[in-house]
Amino acid sequence: RKAVALLRADSQETGDGLEKEKEHPGPQAEGLPNRTWILLFETVNFLTYAATYTLPSVLPFVASAYPGKSRQCHLLLNMMILQSVGDVSGRMLAPTSKSGPLQKKLPLLGGIVLPTCFACLVLAAVDTDFVFHCFSYESASILLPLLVMCFFFSRGMLVSAVFLQARGLTSSREAAEHLASTMGFCGQMGALSANV
Repeated sequence: RKAVALLRADSQETGDGLEKEKEHPGPQAEGLPNRTWILLFETVNFLTYAATYTLPSVLPFVASAYPGKSRQCHLLLNMMILQSVGDVSGRMLAPTSKSGPLQKKLPLLGGIVLPTCFACLVLAAVDTDFVFHCFSYESASILLPLLVMCFFFSRGMLVSAVFLQARGLTSSREAAEHLASTMGFCGQMGALSANV
């Protein structure tokens, strides 16, 4: 008898005093953009993160094109420093709704620069003899870190721009949350795929 009374009291407390939490509508959220746009943003995010998390494991092979551990370490260090500079500056220059027309076109340029730099760095890692014979160490110590900086500048700008652009496609808060969530998931899967 006492247990039944406690159960009744418990059910009355949860029913009376607490409002039932609204479930998130997910892909059925009102205001989501066309499925093609969603797929484009998710794909760009996946590929950007996959390339971003692949590149740090490629850079030591690029640096190994030049003999001498000291040279290799200095070249790799310079590439890593400019990696950070590029990423931060790219995020700072990502276009917003208040940006001028030139700054709003930067993600298009980044969409070309990022895969080009990535391809060049992967080819340099695969064919280190080509890099060694074409570029002196002095030239490579400037060119290769700048190439890394351009990649990460494009990456920082693209990631920020894609999230801001996707958010601007809908006025619905739930749709924007769902879109950001799925894009974040695709980015994490891209990062995971680079580590497998």
